[in-house]
Amino acid sequence: MPDTETMYGSLKIKNPLVVASAGTSEHLELIKKAEEMGAAAVVMKTLFEEEYTRKNPTPCYSLIRRKGGPMHSSTFYSFEQASPWDLERYADEVHRTVKEVSIPVIASINCVSDQAWADYASCLEEAGAEALEINRSCPFSKIMMEGKDSWTAAAIETVKLVKDKVSIPVCAKFTPQLTDPLLTAVSLDKAGADGLVMFSRFTGLDIDLEKEAPIMHGGIAGHGGPWAIHYALRWISAAAPQVDLPISGSGGVCCGEDIIKYILSGASSVQICTSIYMEGFKVIKAYLKKLDDFMVGKGYSEIEQFRGAICSKVIPPDQVNRTRARVARIDEDSCTNCGICEKVCLHQSAFTGGENAYIVHQDCVGCGLCAELCPQSAIKMTGI
Repeated sequence: MPDTETMYGSLKIKNPLVVASAGTSEHLELIKKAEEMGAAAVVMKTLFEEEYTRKNPTPCYSLIRRKGGPMHSSTFYSFEQASPWDLERYADEVHRTVKEVSIPVIASINCVSDQAWADYASCLEEAGAEALEINRSCPFSKIMMEGKDSWTAAAIETVKLVKDKVSIPVCAKFTPQLTDPLLTAVSLDKAGADGLVMFSRFTGLDIDLEKEAPIMHGGIAGHGGPWAIHYALRWISAAAPQVDLPISGSGGVCCGEDIIKYILSGASSVQICTSIYMEGFKVIKAYLKKLDDFMVGKGYSEIEQFRGAICSKVIPPDQVNRTRARVARIDEDSCTNCGICEKVCLHQSAFTGGENAYIVHQDCVGCGLCAELCPQSAIKMTGI
C-alpha cells in the first residue's frame, strides 16, 4: 500500500482526507463515524461569537435542481450556520472528542471582537484542540453579508492575534469572494499562518418565482456542489508554488478522482462536506480507495511525488496554441440524423443533413461543441 501521509498546517495526518466544518462534524458521535471510515482529521462545526447564528431555521437545506437538457445540474443550498453551543459547551465537546478518537480534532471559530478571537482560541487550545481553523469566510458572517472588500486585511490581523495567543497550528479559511486569492494566500503566509484552507462556500441567492421572494427564509444562503471545484483548483494551482505552507483544498468534491485533482493542483489535504450530506460517511472509504488505486497504478509511493504536478503545466493565455488543428468528423453508422449538431453550430453551413447521416463541411472551425452535445457520440474531433 502507498504511503498517503501528508500535512494539515503543521500537523501530520495519515491521509489527505479531512471532514470539513459543518453539521457532519458537530459532535463526537459523528466524528467517530468519520474516523471509522478512514478520515485523517475532522474540523468541528464552527463556533460563532454571534449568538443568533447558533440556531438554524427549519428547513435549512435545499437541493436546487436546474433542468434543461445538457444544462441539468444541482446545487446544495444551505442555511446551516454555527454550532448550537456557547464557548463552554463547545470546549467540553472538544475535550470529550479528543479523548475518544485518535485522529486530530480541529476547532473552527468565527468571532467579531478581538477579545473573543483571543479568548476562544486560548480556551479551545486548553480543551485539547490540535489545531484551529480561523473561519472569517462563512457566508453568514457580517463581513461577507455586507460585501466589504476588507477581508484580506482583517484575516491577516486575526491570524497574527490568534498566533500570539496559542501554540497549536492556526489555519486561515478563505472566502472565495476575493479580488485576488493569490495575493491573499501570499499575504497570510507572510503573516504567519500555519496553513490555508481554500475555500469556504459561496454566498448565494435563489428566488421563488411564484412568491417573488428569496427561498430559504427570505435571505441569502451558502451554496456549493460539484461545480465549485474548478474555481478552487484554479487558485490552489496558482498559490501552491508561491507559499511555503500546506493548503487544504475545499469545495466541489463528489468522487475520489476529485481528491486526486486537488493534490495534483498542489493541495496537501482535501476537505469534504456536501458528498457526506448526500451519500453518508461511506464516501470517505471509497475516495481513499480511489486514491490508493491511482497511486499504485502510477507507481507513486507517497503523496509528495505527485502533489502540485500540474502547477507548472498551466499555460498562460498568451502561450496557448491557437492553430486550427482539429475538426469534427461524423461516424455515419452511429449518426441518427437528430440534427442537434446543425442546431448548435455557430457556423451552420458546416453541417447538412444527408440521407442517413449529417455531413461536416470545410466551414467547420473545430470548436468541439457538437462533439460534446451529440447524444450518440457519433462526432469525434480529429486532426485536419
